[in-house]
Amino acid sequence: MQVVTLPLEPKFDPSQGIALKDSAQIWQWQLAFDYPNSSVATKESIVCWLLGNRLEHLDSEQFKLVQQGIAYRYRILQNRYLGQAPEQGYRRFDPLG
Repeated sequence: MQVVTLPLEPKFDPSQGIALKDSAQIWQWQLAFDYPNSSVATKESIVCWLLGNRLEHLDSEQFKLVQQGIAYRYRILQNRYLGQAPEQGYRRFDPLG
């Protein structure tokens, strides 16, 4: 098993037919590496939030762009919220941007 390290760049070629479940597995590995003490439920919730349901019907170029956006959202989540006290996270939350 290969551990993905940050800065997170896709370690796969979307043109080779990566499935949604494979993308979810990659993100689960990333979270296990970055946050080994987080609960399974928390990690699963984060993966669901990151992936949503938008990857199912994309061509390889669209998939690549979406993966870049997901990696960007993950870095924001890491920098602003994960590992922070809930009060700090809520103070940093800006719903407009």
